[in-house]
Amino acid sequence: MLRLESTHTQALPDPTLHFYTRCGAKSLTRQDNVKSIIIVGGGIIGLATAWQLAKRGFSVRLFDRGQAGRQASWAAAGMLSQQIELRPGYETLMPLLRQSAAMWPGFAAQLEAESGRPVNYRTCGTLVPALNDDELRQLRHNYRYLQSLTPKLAIEWVDGEAMRSLCPLLARTVRGGLVSTHDHQVDNRLVVQALVVVLRKVDVELFEHTAVSELLLDGDCCRGIVAGGRRVLADHTIVAAGAWSRQLGGLPPESLPPVRPVKGQVLALEIPSVCQPLTHVITSTKTYLAPKGNRLIVGATVEEEGFDTSITSGGLMDLLFGAYQLMPGTREWRVAETWAGLRPGTYDNEPIFGASGIAGLTYATGHYRNGILLAPITACKVAEYVATGTLPTELANYTLARFSPPSPQPPQLTDAATSGAGKPGTLAKSIEGATQ
Repeated sequence: MLRLESTHTQALPDPTLHFYTRCGAKSLTRQDNVKSIIIVGGGIIGLATAWQLAKRGFSVRLFDRGQAGRQASWAAAGMLSQQIELRPGYETLMPLLRQSAAMWPGFAAQLEAESGRPVNYRTCGTLVPALNDDELRQLRHNYRYLQSLTPKLAIEWVDGEAMRSLCPLLARTVRGGLVSTHDHQVDNRLVVQALVVVLRKVDVELFEHTAVSELLLDGDCCRGIVAGGRRVLADHTIVAAGAWSRQLGGLPPESLPPVRPVKGQVLALEIPSVCQPLTHVITSTKTYLAPKGNRLIVGATVEEEGFDTSITSGGLMDLLFGAYQLMPGTREWRVAETWAGLRPGTYDNEPIFGASGIAGLTYATGHYRNGILLAPITACKVAEYVATGTLPTELANYTLARFSPPSPQPPQLTDAATSGAGKPGTLAKSIEGATQ
C-alpha cells in the first residue's frame, strides 16, 4: 500500500537566502488545515513546486506516469527567452516572464547548493541574425516593437560584421540582427536531475512510473487521487501534468483544463573539437541553435499531432536545413541524438494557475514553450497559494476562469421600450425582441 500519512516536518528556510528572497516572507506561512500534498506530474514544474512546498514543511508526494523529468522538460533546449520571443498580443505575459527570469540566478544557485549537482546556468545572451533583405525588414519591424515596450528591454541592433564577430561560424550572408543580452540559458536536463536529487534530500515521496488515472472527488472537494489502482488521500492536490493534464478522470467538464499536446521535434549535433566555442543561443524565424557543451541543440518543429512523438524525415530535414542556413558548417557535423516532446499548449498558449473550481485542487499547467523559464515563479507562487489560500497577484490573470463563457447579460430595454410605458404590451414585446 502507498503510505497515506507522513510524520516528516522540514524546517522553514531562511527567507533572506538566495531564491527565497523573491518569494517573500509571507509565502513561508501555511494554512493549518493543509498538511499533505499530492502533485500529479514530475516535470520541472511539478518537481520545483514539490521542492518549495517541502521547504515550507508540507508532506509531499509526487506521481509521474514515467521517469520524472523525462517528458517536455527533457525535450526542451533550456532557453530562458524573456525578451526576444515577445510578439504583439503577448504583452500581458511579459511581467511574469521577466520576474521569473530574474529569479533564475538564485534558483539555480540554491538548487546547485542543495543538490550538489551543476545546472550550467549561463548568461550568454541570444543572437537573432537576418540572412536576407526580407528577414532584415521583418527583424527591424520586430525591433521597433520591442523598443516600444516598457520597461525598456536590453536589446541592441548590430550590423552583419558585428554579428559574425560574436559568432564567427554564422553564414557570411548575415546582414545584421539583434543581440539580447538578458536572454540566458540553462541545461534543462541537468536541472530536472538536480531537482530529483534535492527532493530525496527533503523527503518528498517520488512515485515514478505510476500513472494517476483519476482524481477523487467528494462533492465539490478533491480528496486525493487514484494511482496504480490504489486510492491515495491528501489535503490538497496540484495538477502539473503538462500535456496530460486534461486526461485525468473524475473531473466535471467545466473543471477540465483546456490543455493540448503540441509536438516538437529536436535534434542534437556534435560540435567538432576544432571549432571555436559557441557562446550564444542563436534563433531565427525557423530554427534555434542552443549550445550545450560539445553539443548543439537544433529545434524545434511545432506540430498539432496529438500525443504522437515519432521522428519524421520532414521534421529532421527542416531542422537540419534551418541550422545549415544559419551556420553552413553544420552540414558536416554528426547527428548525436534526435527526440520529440509534447508542449502543453492552451487556447491562448499562456499558463493556467490556481483554482480549479473544486476545493483542494490547484492547477499549475499549460506553460507551452515557457515551462523552463517560468519554473521558479510557478514553484514559488503556487506554493504560496497553497500555503496561504490567497492567489498571488502575479498569477491573477492566468486562472482557469478566463476560459469560462461570460455570464449571459439580462436584456436591455431600448428607448422604444421605455418610451412606450403605459401602452399595453409594448414593454413585453421589446423584451421578447431583445432575447431572440
